[in-house]
Amino acid sequence: MDLSKYDRSALVLIAVQFINNGMRVASLQSINYLFKDYYKLDPSIAQSWQVLMSVPWSLKIFYGLVSDNLVLFGSRKRCFFVIGGLVQFFSLQLLFWGSFDSVFWIAILATFGINMTSAFMDLVLDSVIISEQRKDLTNGSENLRTFQMFFQFTGAIIGFQVAGVLNQYMHPKWAFLINSSFGAFVAFVGTLLNRQIDTEGIVEMKGFWSELRRTLREVFRLREMPIVYRVILFLLLDGLMGPSFGEFQFYYLTDVRKISKLQIANIEMITSFASLGGIALYSVYFRTWEFRNLLYLNYAVCLLGCLLNLCFIYNVNKSYHIDDYYFMVAMSVLLTPFSQALNLLPLMVLMTKIAPKGIECTAFAILIGCKNMSLSIIAPMMGSFINDSFVGVTKQQLRLMGLTSMDFDHMKYDKLYIITIALSTISTLLIPNFIPYRADIDKFQLSMIEDSHHGDHDQARVGGQ
Repeated sequence: MDLSKYDRSALVLIAVQFINNGMRVASLQSINYLFKDYYKLDPSIAQSWQVLMSVPWSLKIFYGLVSDNLVLFGSRKRCFFVIGGLVQFFSLQLLFWGSFDSVFWIAILATFGINMTSAFMDLVLDSVIISEQRKDLTNGSENLRTFQMFFQFTGAIIGFQVAGVLNQYMHPKWAFLINSSFGAFVAFVGTLLNRQIDTEGIVEMKGFWSELRRTLREVFRLREMPIVYRVILFLLLDGLMGPSFGEFQFYYLTDVRKISKLQIANIEMITSFASLGGIALYSVYFRTWEFRNLLYLNYAVCLLGCLLNLCFIYNVNKSYHIDDYYFMVAMSVLLTPFSQALNLLPLMVLMTKIAPKGIECTAFAILIGCKNMSLSIIAPMMGSFINDSFVGVTKQQLRLMGLTSMDFDHMKYDKLYIITIALSTISTLLIPNFIPYRADIDKFQLSMIEDSHHGDHDQARVGGQ
């Protein structure tokens, strides 16, 4: 992977911010233990609060409109990293020093602030990546997204290990202190971004409101681009047909199967290591495949994961004398590389390629905002709705299962995965058809470049007259 074509200060900022983004898991996992052990929430309620705190990740369209059109102190990008890093610092300091054992809203407010600044900084950095990838139309998107994901998973490996040790032997608040200091470091590194990248396009800008109106006109043009709105439909339907039961699994593992906090962190850390394998797998084998075909394979992997989870619930692993912890580790090592190589990386590359020139930040914000909405709002809310309406798993039931070692109650918990298998089967047949072929994407990219050149020639002609 040749990175010599790209700006060095941009690469450093990408590495630092995505390590920071990965290390956020230390705070997020500590929040999970606050909800479960300190606030005594049912998994359905905890998952609903997690959805609320994740809303900022779905509002990237608004961040895009701001970052595309607002200039602060002569800066279009540096300023947002400085502000975002400092907000992260003070939000986590509030969570560290606050009396959150009894004041629930402090944890909610601080976590909301962390997610908002992380989402905003991610979006601004995405605009840098989109701009830089044009220096190599053939491999630029794949190279920079692979570089990004490598550092994000490296940060996650560190973050999960930190969270495991602190939550097992100390109080969750110490994870907040560590993550807050990294926010201040991001603010410092943001000031080092190349000034040419930071001020790109400022000379042509005519003021915030004028630029905002122009951007909104360009955004409405996306309605005329089937390649874009079909991807948006795919992302939203994917969340609707793929309910998430993450909090339920977390409660089940800790309360019923008695997997310790350190073991949970180790599983997540191993998952992050396996994700690095997924990056290599995509770079070596899958980077030239059709995106649609990769997503078909990804649905097959998801079905396999659900079947393995059912085997775990029915204690099939114990029939072969396989410990619960090692079975979960084996599942992570087996499934995670394919999940990254067949879903996350291809979608990031696809969204980078189809973001139209001139409104890169806003267009990518719409796409990634829909992806985040699907992943962190629609899928978890669908999971909570399915449980509350048709299944009825509660914290009390899970804890009773753990205390009495009774197996009959798994007949409720396992229904969550049976429903997921049914919905995933339907998704496999329908949803990937919304994804464009590579040839169509290449034509779209070339048309965007040609339109841009025509616009430049028209401006030059008007200027000459």
